[in-house]
This record gives sequence, structure tokens and C-alpha cells, in this order.
Amino acid sequence: MNEDGTVGRIGGIDKKVVAAHEDGMEIFFAPDDEITEAMLSVNPDIKSNYEVAVQTAEKNRYEYENRTCEDH
Repeated sequence: MNEDGTVGRIGGIDKKVVAAHEDGMEIFFAPDDEITEAMLSVNPDIKSNYEVAVQTAEKNRYEYENRTCEDH
């Protein structure tokens, strides 16, 4: 959190989403941080924390729903 109260990028948000899922959490709050043109010029594939969190949660849910009996 910045001095002015705004929330910046969260490092490793994908790992935090997975850990929350493994602990049985059903809700995870992730800021939808602004991706600036300057950020895109350095890293054209950058995604907001929110986008990464949603993609990770969807992947995690898909893998959970499609696991086999051997995975349990």
C-alpha cells in the first residue's frame, strides 16, 4: 500500500491465489492495478494483478475439477 492509500502491484499473486485455494478460501481480493503505456513498453505481455488472479483461479478450478482418482 502506498503512502496515499492506493494499492500497488502484488508480487506473486498467482502463488497467493493457489495457496488461498489450498487452504479452502472461497474469496480472494485482488486489486485491478492500472497497466500504463510505460509498463507495456517494457513488458508487452504484462497483465494486471486482477487478470492474473482470475486466470490462476480459473486454471486451478479446471485442474481441480478434472483430476483423476489417482490424484486424490
